Amino acid sequence: MYRVYADRLTGWLEIAHLHSGSSSCKRKKHFRHYFTRWGAPVQLSVDGTNLVSEDMANFLKGWGIATFLSSAQYPQSNGRAQAAVKTAKRILRDNVGAGGSLDTDKMSFALLQYLNTPLHGVNKSPAQMTIGRVNYKIDPQWLQTLNKRVADC
Repeated sequence: MYRVYADRLTGWLEIAHLHSGSSSCKRKKHFRHYFTRWGAPVQLSVDGTNLVSEDMANFLKGWGIATFLSSAQYPQSNGRAQAAVKTAKRILRDNVGAGGSLDTDKMSFALLQYLNTPLHGVNKSPAQMTIGRVNYKIDPQWLQTLNKRVADC
């Protein structure tokens, strides 16, 4: 089981591996980590009932965060989150280690590649918008693609 945390403004994506399920305690631990690093969001869009329990509602309220629950019958209402989950699944597909571990060079490089790829229509990567710089040296093949995209704009 994995938790995907995506920033709507910048496209920043984080993925956490929940080894043995997703208890309220584990969810709160991950959220505290994200909130400490990036600040608490104004609103959290969720697509499941595990984040709207009384315990989680009180936790999020304590952080001053409103929640938006998208309908299971209408997942388009949470389109950006759905896109982030789709991206995370692509990244996870061939890059996780034994037992679904995220602690591999392949996984780190794949996630960094996403974070350094300019977003369509913005021409800046999530890394550039979030921390103001590229996180690592881009693979030469991807650098050619990036330069072509910039030249076409």
